[in-house]
Amino acid sequence: MNEKQFDKAIESFNLVKEEDKEWLDSAKSRKNNSILFLIKTNDWKKITRTLDKNKDDDDFFEYSTEQVEKYLTEKCTKGKSDSVLMVMDQYRIRLESLVDTNLTKKIIGIAEDNLFTGVWVGEGSLKDQEIVFKRKGNALNGLSNKSLNGWTENMIIYKNLSYQDHMLWKVNPKIFSMNYYYESTTTYYAKKGTLSFISKDTLQLDYESLGKINRFHREQ
Repeated sequence: MNEKQFDKAIESFNLVKEEDKEWLDSAKSRKNNSILFLIKTNDWKKITRTLDKNKDDDDFFEYSTEQVEKYLTEKCTKGKSDSVLMVMDQYRIRLESLVDTNLTKKIIGIAEDNLFTGVWVGEGSLKDQEIVFKRKGNALNGLSNKSLNGWTENMIIYKNLSYQDHMLWKVNPKIFSMNYYYESTTTYYAKKGTLSFISKDTLQLDYESLGKINRFHREQ
């Protein structure tokens, strides 16, 4: 179905009035099936355009947004969270203007919860350190998974992950600063840091303000 044919089909369904009861249910069903076809074929350009053109049709608009959420959620649970975030990269602003930020935030949250599952083990200077990702309210944090070398279990090491785009998150990493003169250590959360996926099972933490990089791999 090309763009003109799809538009014509939707317009035909919209012409059916409440008084045409024998055709109404069929028209609604065919209209709903049309948006389902677009969702299942990942035609997000047409999906957002169709939502825009039919935003005054409350039933159709509600049905369509529910199906968008359902489809993207199922993709996340099937291990396709990276693909879902690619959709968000391109259409998040458009979806938020048509629906609201709650939809995109919920979808990104579901994608994150599936991407960050498991125990992540440090490499290099952080060998044997472990982190796990847990959500508290709307905030997603990376916590120490055990007590080792100053990392107390359940201590937040990477705070307030915030998805940006292209599999990149802003994050506030915990900094341990040693004062050798007073033989004391102070801690604080750096304001600038990023987290990215090097591969499906490898994370890289870039402490932008310190020029420091840490990596973790998912424990198999």
